[in-house]
Amino acid sequence: MSVEANGGGVAPGPAEDIKAALIVLRNVLKIWLASPAPNAPTLGTGSGLADVRAAPSIVPGSAPPAVPDRATPAAAQPADARASAANPLPPPYRGAPTAGQSPVPPSISADMPPRDIGKVLLGETNGAIARQTLLQAASLPDHAPPSPHADTSGPRWLFEVPFATPQGTAVAQFEIARDGRNAPAEGIKPAWRARFSLDVEPIGPVHAQVALTGARATVTLWAERPETSSQLRDNAPRLADALRQAELEPGELLVRFGTPPRPRDNIASGHFLYRAT
Repeated sequence: MSVEANGGGVAPGPAEDIKAALIVLRNVLKIWLASPAPNAPTLGTGSGLADVRAAPSIVPGSAPPAVPDRATPAAAQPADARASAANPLPPPYRGAPTAGQSPVPPSISADMPPRDIGKVLLGETNGAIARQTLLQAASLPDHAPPSPHADTSGPRWLFEVPFATPQGTAVAQFEIARDGRNAPAEGIKPAWRARFSLDVEPIGPVHAQVALTGARATVTLWAERPETSSQLRDNAPRLADALRQAELEPGELLVRFGTPPRPRDNIASGHFLYRAT
């Protein structure tokens, strides 16, 4: 779908690259908000603005919410939801432990004026672009001289995914990396490691690490609530069945109570600060 803006120009359609798509959205919002008499149709069937109002504001790492029929006043929001909105995910950096952001309440409501919705979306879009830039920087190779305990893994990819829940929108943080800087020796299949963290009710914060060598998958789960740890341990056979359905050979499946061990290497100076949101 294309969007006409300011002089009849046609903005590019949806891009496969999420950052490029966010930049297009930001440009369209800026043009619309800067126009002397922005179009403000009433909500109704066939209104393009109605689609914007009904859509959730998705900003990984900066409390992206799903939009209910009406906004919930801040004072009436659950304490944990208000705390999540005030404390978004920390800035990502290479080698950092993954973290999940618990569900947060909406930032826009269906009864907000269109211009106010546009301003909120523009601010959150700027925050999302800044977050994507930080994730890209955290995915770059580390060229600093290695320390005795430095992470010597190869290529990696850090990204965040929003999840809609009845309590709001949660964010899961992922990292996919290849073990070892160099290519594996002849006859040895490359090993990949995937880590992610998710914090949703009723299970609470859960962290996972999946090591994949060829078709063999080894899984370790950490649950920060003892009851969740027990439930995951009881359901480990179902996880093994799911791996087989994905045509993977289940290796060791471990469930632990607590959090994953933090990297032993000291954090280098010069990390970026997340100032946009």
